Amino acid sequence: MALEDLKGSLAHMSPEQIVEGEVDRRSDLFAAGIILHELLAGCPLFTRETEIETVYRVLEALIPTLPEARGVIPKELAQVVQTALERDPARRFFSAREMSAANKRCTSVPHDPSASQLLRTLLAEACADEPTGHPLT
Repeated sequence: MALEDLKGSLAHMSPEQIVEGEVDRRSDLFAAGIILHELLAGCPLFTRETEIETVYRVLEALIPTLPEARGVIPKELAQVVQTALERDPARRFFSAREMSAANKRCTSVPHDPSASQLLRTLLAEACADEPTGHPLT
C-alpha cells in the first residue's frame, strides 16, 4: 500500500493498517495503546520528522517500555500498554472490553493506589487548556 493512500495519522496507525490496509478492532486497540503510551511517557512514541521514519518506527523500532520511559509507571499499567502495542494483532487484547478490564484491575490494585491517582492526574493534564503540572514532569 502506498503512503499517499493511507488516511489518518501514520504515527497512530497499527502495523497491519500501514502494510495491508486491513483493520479490525485490535487495530483500534493498538492506536489506544499509542495514545496511552504517549500520555504516560510524555512524548510521542512513533512520530518523527518524515513519514518514512515514522512508518519505520511503527513497523520495526523497539517500543520502549514505560518504566524505561519515565521510571515511575506502575508495572501493571505498563503491561496493559505493552499488550495493546503488540505488533502481532493475535497478541493484543481481543476487545476494548478486555483492555478496559485489565486497566481497571491494574489501577485498583490495593497495594498501589498511586496507579489510579497517576492515571487521573495525567488525564486531567492532557485535557486541560493549560498545563498544570503532574508528578512525572
